[in-house]
Amino acid sequence: MLTGPAASPAAIASRVIAAIGRSDFPERLHTASRDLAGCDLYSAVLIAALRRHTELMERKKQTVLSHSRSVLVRQAREWGLSEREAEVAAGLVTGQSQSDIAKAAGLALNSVITYRRRAYQKLKVADRLELRAMCERLIPLAEP
Repeated sequence: MLTGPAASPAAIASRVIAAIGRSDFPERLHTASRDLAGCDLYSAVLIAALRRHTELMERKKQTVLSHSRSVLVRQAREWGLSEREAEVAAGLVTGQSQSDIAKAAGLALNSVITYRRRAYQKLKVADRLELRAMCERLIPLAEP
């Protein structure tokens, strides 16, 4: 892969664009931004590429979280949690705030807090981090 003065700005930008959505995108973007320092024309292309990559990664993350959430709810029910406790626990593991969980489930915030506390007691965890670590250890959260 050519970098530095030997590579044209167009070639550098095209390599970055080709990497959008792939795991090597951050490395390629970093290299390109270094190689294109001071080249205003291509900085707009790199910014657009970064935005598009971020959008794709966020969409992928939401798909995985949606899949993971259903797996988590099913597994939490098998661990003895009530339906609401399982929903709250899954929401916490997938990064939702208690307020977001309450809104999505049509519950009062105090109810979510109660379900969270009961889930933690039943699963013998102290906080969200321990709950997430437990789920990551025991549940395969493969992509759909």
